[in-house]
Amino acid sequence: MLPIGTTCVLQTQHDEKVETEFSLTQIELEPFLHQVGGHSSIFILDEGTICKPLIARELQFYELMPTCLKPFTPEYRGVIQVRFVEDSDGYIRVDAYAPKSISTNQLHESTTKRRGRNRRIRLKKSGSIDIQTDFGNSKESLLKKADLDLSQDGNLASALERRPSVSLSIPMTSGSSNSSSSCRTPPTEILHNPWAVQCQKSQLSKLKSQNHPQNFLLLENITRRFEHPCVLDLKMGTRQYGDDASEDKIRSKSAKAGNSTSVHLGVRICGMQVYQTLSSSFVCQDKYYGQKLNVSGFHDGLTQFLSNGHRLRVDALNTLLGKLRELRQVLLTLDTFRFYTSSLLLAYEGRDDDVDDGVNNSSGMIVDVEVAMIDFAHSTYSELDKKKHEGPDAGYIFGLNNLISTLEQISDENINSK
Repeated sequence: MLPIGTTCVLQTQHDEKVETEFSLTQIELEPFLHQVGGHSSIFILDEGTICKPLIARELQFYELMPTCLKPFTPEYRGVIQVRFVEDSDGYIRVDAYAPKSISTNQLHESTTKRRGRNRRIRLKKSGSIDIQTDFGNSKESLLKKADLDLSQDGNLASALERRPSVSLSIPMTSGSSNSSSSCRTPPTEILHNPWAVQCQKSQLSKLKSQNHPQNFLLLENITRRFEHPCVLDLKMGTRQYGDDASEDKIRSKSAKAGNSTSVHLGVRICGMQVYQTLSSSFVCQDKYYGQKLNVSGFHDGLTQFLSNGHRLRVDALNTLLGKLRELRQVLLTLDTFRFYTSSLLLAYEGRDDDVDDGVNNSSGMIVDVEVAMIDFAHSTYSELDKKKHEGPDAGYIFGLNNLISTLEQISDENINSK
């Protein structure tokens, strides 16, 4: 056990050493439900803060980030120490110890607010996620647990109709072969993306096998304001390896990029979830879907991301375009920066009030959206490395230009179809 306020040198996920100062204030983390891409397990500290395994380069990047980039990245909120403990009920408890920069009162407030949702999200040894909901005195509170397997038919609503429950456990088999899955729940339930389960399952055995505590980054949860978050993860740039990559890594990553839209467009879909208002469901796509797309398929994928089963979300599209153009202007000013292997997250609220009103709102009104650059484990610029690149990141900007032009094309097609 660590003395309160001591400075500790802890190993990261990739065995780098990071010095930080922790207290003994403890909080139990929960799996993050809206992860659509990536490969690391992501947990939630509170509604506004997520935790991901710390990589020293990414931590450095957040600490030295220029001010002009901060409006387009999740806010960095420190480092937290995490232990994985298996309990007697077959669950993995994820205990976190906060840095001294986070007060006991802050953690207590965060935990109270999160648990005020009347549900508990727990991680099983198998890697599946169990959502236990307290329905109070309703008849559902008398029912036992239902295990619903997305790998069978993917239809959560039909399973609930057959066997409603207060505890939803949705395991997922590894190596999903489905290009699309639809996950339906009644309004009182919470839905989680199948890819979140995939990541928890693949990372769990590795994390449990490490006896020492691990450091996790604390970052802003960009979906925090959205009730039904529509999220798109885009792998940006024409080059998908860092300056320190081995020859084998360069060959494999170059081959993967060459067989996808990464080379042709500088951008590739790595996962998404889109809320369908008429069916109260999410349509989910994973990275394997994105790897198979050609240029026209990428156009169709973006159209799907902006389509809610009732209309094209022109309101979200126009606001996203504005923010993407602002991001492009910032990136053009950044000399020596390279964002190798990083992603761009686009998010907006899937709830659509126009459906209830019977209105197809194409006026282009401003809605709340998020545009966030993430994953800086292989990013570089002159203050981080001796090897210096010249000018802005042409590969990333090439991808951003094609993303913007494709969205503009979708907007024009929508106008011309009327």
